[in-house]
Amino acid sequence: MATRVTSWRWALRLLVAAELLTALYLCAASAVETPVFGGGDEGYHLSYAVHLAEHGDLPVVGRTPVHDAVLAIQERTYPGAPPAPETVGPFRGTSYEAFQPPLYYVLAAPLTTLAEDWRDKTRIVRYFAVGLVVAAMGVLYVLCRLVRPAQPLPLYAAGLLPFLTPAFRQQEVLVSNDVLLVPLALVFACFAFRAASRGSLWALLGAAAVAGLLLLTKLTAVWSLLVLGLVALTVLLGQGSHGRRLLAAATVLVPGAVLAPWLLHNLRTYGALTANEVVLRLQAEVSPPTFPTWQEQPREIVVVLAQMTLGRQDEHPGWLDAAAVVAGLLLLALTLVALVRLSHGPASAIVLAAPLVTVIAVLCTLSVLEGTNLLYERYLHPVLPLAALAAVHAVSRSRPARAPARSA
Repeated sequence: MATRVTSWRWALRLLVAAELLTALYLCAASAVETPVFGGGDEGYHLSYAVHLAEHGDLPVVGRTPVHDAVLAIQERTYPGAPPAPETVGPFRGTSYEAFQPPLYYVLAAPLTTLAEDWRDKTRIVRYFAVGLVVAAMGVLYVLCRLVRPAQPLPLYAAGLLPFLTPAFRQQEVLVSNDVLLVPLALVFACFAFRAASRGSLWALLGAAAVAGLLLLTKLTAVWSLLVLGLVALTVLLGQGSHGRRLLAAATVLVPGAVLAPWLLHNLRTYGALTANEVVLRLQAEVSPPTFPTWQEQPREIVVVLAQMTLGRQDEHPGWLDAAAVVAGLLLLALTLVALVRLSHGPASAIVLAAPLVTVIAVLCTLSVLEGTNLLYERYLHPVLPLAALAAVHAVSRSRPARAPARSA
């Protein structure tokens, strides 16, 4: 029996090592091989960071033009002249990513000064993204140790699987504020799990601060506020003095304090808390709003789960599409099962299982309210490792415990 257990542990260690090396290789290869500005809005994200480095202030949507180098690279005339302004249009010609919260760009701005050529700037910031992937995998192991101190490797092996999907390595190594969400989400989960499982006020305060940083990276991380509220409620319902409970309730104000300077800047600049309306108005000139309905959301969920597994290549064999949908729906189903099976352990249910369901619900709601589809697979990446941990943790906890072996 001891030999079988030892062999199983070595096999698990080899599996984890293979996952780590494969994920690192695939992400690094994707960062190197993807054409410059070949990944969506890379140029506009980079222009935001360069403006911050050169001018020391935030760009303004509708007023700050995108850098000429971005347009020149897009039109394949770089390092020559960019296209004429009249051929670009108001939307492409402005730094439209300037509506995003600034944290990622503050971190990326110093890196853009390390090279003059914009193609080199792009590669350097992509290497920073690969470093964030490595950091995320390290924080994931810390979370697994918190959830299951005695046997973290099975959880870790499951949590690493999302790092191997084509969609992850295509999106999480580009110049984009999305790349910072994954490590921050896992740090948030570590603090939140410790707060919910041990009733720690310091951990709850840490979770609240990181939730603020998540929102200061991208507002689609609003799911963290809902999870934080549930964790704070768990701490409130625990034993403690009235002062302790008052402090626990007050921690939910911390994310607002973190966001306050940026929100005040938006009020002075746009007359609103965010510049979303300005961007949507500019975008409507290029592509009119689609106004998705609630009836369309189930189909969008299936589509995004397939893209989450396959990536965004244009053509796939039919069986691969079907397999991707089944895999995505299976993960979602297992997460829902985990919510039920882990309900007696609120820390696991709230921190591991709830985020995926919360993100999908929030994005579907925002899609209907904003009049444009916001359910993209990259918005699920920060919570996919948590969902994988929840599924494995729930299944393993539901197994009956083995009777101890009799001594001779």
